[in-house]
Amino acid sequence: MKWIIKDQLRKIKSNLFHFISLSVLIFIISFAFTAIKSSVDRLEVNYDAVLESQNAEDFYFTMGSIDMSFLGGTAQVELCQSLDILEDCAIAFAQPDNPEVQNNLNFIVNQKIQEKPEVYEALVDSVVEQFASQKDYVVEKAIVANVTDDDYVYKFLSIKEVINIPYIHEGVMPSNLNEIAIYEDFAVRNDLVIGDKLEINDIEYTISGFVYQIDFTFPLFSFSTIQFDPNVQTVVVTTKDTMRALPDNLLYRYHVQGDITELIGEIGYSSIASTDFSRFSKSMQMMEVLFPRELNFRFAALHQEIDIASTFINAFLPVFMSLTLLTILLFLNRYIDENKKDIKTLRQLGYNDTEISIGMMTIPLLISFFSIIGYLVALGFSDSIFELYASRYYFDTSIKKFSIDILLYSALVPFIILNVITFIKIRRLMKFKEKTVKSRLFKYTPLKTLLTSGILFLFVGLFIQTGLNGGDMFSEFVEHTKEGNHFEEMVNLENYTNTPVPEGYEPYIRENVIFKEINGIPLEESFRTAAYAMDADTTLKRLVNDDITNNSLLNDGIIISEFLQDLQNLEIRDTVTFTVGEVSFTKEIVGISNELIESNLFMLKSELLESFDIDNDYYNGLFAIDSNYPNDNVLTRINYDSSIDEFTEVLTISTMILNVLLVLGSIIAIYLLFLILLDFNHNYQKDIAILMGLGFTNSEIHKKYTLNLYLTLLLMSTLSIPLTIFLLRELLDLLIDTLGYKLILSISTQNIVVGVLIIHIIFGLYILWQNRFLDKINISEHLKIK
Repeated sequence: MKWIIKDQLRKIKSNLFHFISLSVLIFIISFAFTAIKSSVDRLEVNYDAVLESQNAEDFYFTMGSIDMSFLGGTAQVELCQSLDILEDCAIAFAQPDNPEVQNNLNFIVNQKIQEKPEVYEALVDSVVEQFASQKDYVVEKAIVANVTDDDYVYKFLSIKEVINIPYIHEGVMPSNLNEIAIYEDFAVRNDLVIGDKLEINDIEYTISGFVYQIDFTFPLFSFSTIQFDPNVQTVVVTTKDTMRALPDNLLYRYHVQGDITELIGEIGYSSIASTDFSRFSKSMQMMEVLFPRELNFRFAALHQEIDIASTFINAFLPVFMSLTLLTILLFLNRYIDENKKDIKTLRQLGYNDTEISIGMMTIPLLISFFSIIGYLVALGFSDSIFELYASRYYFDTSIKKFSIDILLYSALVPFIILNVITFIKIRRLMKFKEKTVKSRLFKYTPLKTLLTSGILFLFVGLFIQTGLNGGDMFSEFVEHTKEGNHFEEMVNLENYTNTPVPEGYEPYIRENVIFKEINGIPLEESFRTAAYAMDADTTLKRLVNDDITNNSLLNDGIIISEFLQDLQNLEIRDTVTFTVGEVSFTKEIVGISNELIESNLFMLKSELLESFDIDNDYYNGLFAIDSNYPNDNVLTRINYDSSIDEFTEVLTISTMILNVLLVLGSIIAIYLLFLILLDFNHNYQKDIAILMGLGFTNSEIHKKYTLNLYLTLLLMSTLSIPLTIFLLRELLDLLIDTLGYKLILSISTQNIVVGVLIIHIIFGLYILWQNRFLDKINISEHLKIK
């Protein structure tokens, strides 16, 4: 049997191209699957561990300015005494129904309280404590401050003991005044070690440890940026005494564990932006902002990226692997068929069927072994992908995970399938009997060959078209959802106002709406979304096709966002019934706006205000042409375009994974197309030599062999175009459920043409190569009896 194995190894040398090609194919697929899947699985394990070890919040809120009308009588008197404004308070108490006097008192209180922040803190603490007791929430207060020193930015956070507990992975937790813990990446990049002194704005701090502490961003409202530069930015975790010694303005956050949906229902951007805090309790109307964990992107984006990456992996890699295994099996089948004569010879030399079968398994075993090599190499590489995520989101990287599933699907299944099927094929060859060949010099391309080639050509076209058309989903999303926005900021106000609108600004109203009926049919379950009421002559927000004149459609009905359209299967000319507060509207949908993030609708401002018996001069939001609108009465500022850019930054790594998979699929497809064509030529060399010996020209040979192959390629590459569109749409449907917003599928005619051209260029190169081959073919070499 040793001789059989040596003979098989010699055959590798004579078929080196095929051996290397098949080995590289199975290595790439096993490597890609293992590297990406194992890093994503490890992320999920670490993410869950972070939530558990840090006892992550469910939501947090901050409190705003004091409104005396929200406080009880005793609290009002005590506050007046603390601020030494009893005379002003007495005047206001004597005129409880005079809004001007009450507003003047609030102004004085909030001005005075800035001089005594400890009074504000104590007052708010008592209000929050009462709220927590009423709602049975666990609440912990934290102090936050953003500190800048030249180009350096420090996010100071006080140590928390119950919620969002920081994790020290080296050193100790700060316990003394001016002791701090920072990100290790920042320390390494700035040549700092534990025990060093770090000077920030002329104050010297001692580094006691390195910390994992997930920072929070909420990019759609532009409170901070998702972009993070570890060279000049870090979280600084320290004691509350150190925090209070900071000269910068401090922000007090109240972190909560409890079900926020009991307060505001399902969580979404529109729910948070327009929540009426008076429903929580009277005193909690002083709440300024409320953020659920699901909308804190440093927390939630990681899990979202895990879901997206898993979606890409589950959608693409199994198909890649199936294609690769199918291709390898087809080529191994040809290799086995070529050994038919060897079986007869080996039997005559005295070898039994078992010895022959094992010996002939040499090449399949070596090729399939590359799946194991790819798996082992990828395990080390997956750490690099994992570190990309870990450094981006700053959490503990110490937890490892071994997945038997990845080992099974990436290494063992390909290895077993290839060898088992090949061995069965070899054993079947043991029983074959030579049949008398009918008298004919050659046979043309059989149907079986065209069918198997056609299947492979379909995969080739599918992956090339997917690679060209699938990679623009995120960039198209950005450009599409920005369309029609010609303002610098959307400024949402805390309440309605009729203050004259600044020059160049344009007003709107934002309110929650609840859908009740569609086309007169009551909904089994009503759903809530947001309504933007604006004037038909608004120019800064263009609702349809970035055309100002289309805003006049609001005179005839409502315009809904593209996301709402997909979410509820709505179409133009559908009639919907919805309520705004206690007022019900029944409107026809007259247009679709390009919003892909918000599930919202647009209607006439005058119509909404008229239903409320309010003059049309009132508004609670502004489209602003600059960022200079005064801060009074501002709830949120949204720089929509830059926020969308930041929003997509969350998915940077997942986008990279998607592009890698698409490029990988395209490369494999092109590689396979070359391999199929060259193998086809190899299979019919003897037949072609016979034709050449009979005097057939190159053109005549192409008609008998190449033309059928080309027509098969043309048919299957054409079928791959609608199949690509279908599969990409299915992927988008999966992503809508995963992301919570809609991506854009832009199937470009130009990209489709490029894909077809790539296939034809490759086939053209094959024809050129084949012509050179035919001109140089050694007829006697191919026809001699072996």
